[in-house]
Amino acid sequence: MNTQKKRNRAVIAFMAILMLFGLGLNHYKKSANTFSSEIWRADLTSRHRMANDIVTGKIVLGKSKDEALNLLGEPSEYSPHLGQERHGKPQNIGAVIMKYDMETDVIGRLKKMLCLDLENDTVILVYIYHQK
Repeated sequence: MNTQKKRNRAVIAFMAILMLFGLGLNHYKKSANTFSSEIWRADLTSRHRMANDIVTGKIVLGKSKDEALNLLGEPSEYSPHLGQERHGKPQNIGAVIMKYDMETDVIGRLKKMLCLDLENDTVILVYIYHQK
């Protein structure tokens, strides 16, 4: 009977260790994908893991341009947002797209960017763009 109790305790201890390991791993995976302004600015290679959190978490949506810059830093590039064509020419509607480089594929041909569409200096749309 004493042997049985020892075996049960060992099984319970082993299961507890597995549960704690699983919880720690889950926390690590979540924290690795959670947006951090400091990591975003410092480590270009980590940006792709945080991009989904920025898009789905609405971290910058509705914020001013200055607030977005405080969170993400200077973008890789600014582009004018072109509206619908009039008389065969695209019309600039006064909006701007802030583009942040994230990663390039192994061959170096496809580039992912986090894009923020701004209108009247307010972020109105956040998305991931795949550029050839």
